[in-house]
Amino acid sequence: MRILARIEDVKEEDRMKKEISKKCQYENTLEEHVQKLNDVYQDMLAQHDTLCTCEKEMMKKFQSEFATLSKLNVEFLEQQYKQRPRVSLKNIAASDLLNLAKYLVHHIKPAYFPTKCADYSQILENLDEQPSELSQPIKASHWDQLTQSRRQKINVELKIKARQLEITAMERMISVFESKIDACKSNVILLSDRLKTARDERVMREQDAQVQLVLKRGQVELELHGEWYDAADAVLIPREEIEKVNEHIRVAGARKIDVLKRIIDFRHGMLSTEWEHRCLRTRFKELKEDLHLLKDITITRDMQTYLKRKAKGLRDDKTAVQLEKQIEATKKSLDKAVSKEMNKLEKLRQKIAHVKKKNAELDRTITEMNVTRWGLEHQRDVIGEIRQREHTNRKMRLIKERSDLIRKLQENYTELLALQTEHELLRLQTYPIVGHFQTLDNKIGNK
Repeated sequence: MRILARIEDVKEEDRMKKEISKKCQYENTLEEHVQKLNDVYQDMLAQHDTLCTCEKEMMKKFQSEFATLSKLNVEFLEQQYKQRPRVSLKNIAASDLLNLAKYLVHHIKPAYFPTKCADYSQILENLDEQPSELSQPIKASHWDQLTQSRRQKINVELKIKARQLEITAMERMISVFESKIDACKSNVILLSDRLKTARDERVMREQDAQVQLVLKRGQVELELHGEWYDAADAVLIPREEIEKVNEHIRVAGARKIDVLKRIIDFRHGMLSTEWEHRCLRTRFKELKEDLHLLKDITITRDMQTYLKRKAKGLRDDKTAVQLEKQIEATKKSLDKAVSKEMNKLEKLRQKIAHVKKKNAELDRTITEMNVTRWGLEHQRDVIGEIRQREHTNRKMRLIKERSDLIRKLQENYTELLALQTEHELLRLQTYPIVGHFQTLDNKIGNK
């Protein structure tokens, strides 16, 4: 048994060591991830600082771009420059903000564009329209420069906001990883303490081993024949001394038996007294409940008359008969109510049995469906699904490229029509129509 216990202890220590090793490896992995996340976090902070610096420089550059205009016109343009679409972008993701910023500058619409972003871009386009009433020094080129600068400024602001959201998410992720590292460290410390305790207990058990010694028993007697020097080192004890010692042992044993009997009788008497005490307490509680019940009972006049006659020893009259009839009627009504409740209980039990049966059928159906689902999962063509997904993604990408090309073609066609119209207007300005004039050759022919 000791060897088996030792083997179990060694196995338990090996298991704890493996678990501690796994926890340490997991902790190292988490620390590597945290280090990488901190590097990304520092890069994000640097990019955020760069964007904030760029935003400040853009504000300074705006005032220098309109140095030729008067102060009043510059203030008007600055007021227009600070106008933003009144659309809340609080619940927009960072990727959607970056797509919106890219769309406002490069006019490249992403595949997924939220409704708020679309409203924001539409309102900004309305703000970019040149108002009809402008002061004369402000030209169309100034307004175009204003709209372009405002879009660049909004682009930087949206990037800053997106970067702030990413920084917040990164901080949250780093805190989650750090909490996992702390939990892992506490688990390692706890396991180390358990391992140390187990080792100490095992060492203590090894040192505090129980050794069983088997000694031979026997009686050494002197032989009746031999030489005189055979009993030179022996001690002779008379028989009377041994009998005296045995008598003392018998007396001490009798005293011990007497004490044990007295202890047993005392314990028996104490248990009997406790049992009687519990019985009396139970009887007291029952009598107290009966007294409380009797106090709450309403005694009618007929009952009082019946009790008085019963106490005086008089014979019963019609009052007792009526009371018995009333008791019998009450008993029947109570029996009827009990039977009604029993019927309800039986119906409820039948309903419970029906529901249990239905639940068992549903469990069996769920099990069969799970088996079928796992069979279908086993028969899945994962490679085919991946190829189908890649084909769908490639198809959607080609459709997007086709739509971009069609939109670009339409824009080029519109620009071509505008250029043709402008060309016709310039040609008409240079070479006017002379259909209403007559040439000199026409005059001679008429003569």
